[in-house]
Amino acid sequence: MRRTSRFTDEAAQPQRELEMRVYMIGYDLNRPGQNYGDLIEAIKKLSNGYWHWLDSTWIIGSELSAVAIRDSLMPYLDASDELLVARMASEVAWDGFDDDAANWLRQTFNSVAV
Repeated sequence: MRRTSRFTDEAAQPQRELEMRVYMIGYDLNRPGQNYGDLIEAIKKLSNGYWHWLDSTWIIGSELSAVAIRDSLMPYLDASDELLVARMASEVAWDGFDDDAANWLRQTFNSVAV
């Protein structure tokens, strides 16, 4: 699994930071041999920044609602798949991640609008 994160360019879009909500996206693609590539690209396109250190779990920043994110991802799923999109609060705790992962979490949750 490739672990990745991407930060929003705050200098280029300072107002977007104020409007950003943080969501956790989790999914299970249950049909053997299913392609995650298109779903992963769709998640990246929806986000202003993302964190992906756990297999099928993403944390993203977005101005969209949870329903809008879900609806945007549904074309990449089939009837046997499962998807969860949940808005996160500002209280988070973690352990065991490298500096890159921890720094992304720290930066994101210090600036999240609740």
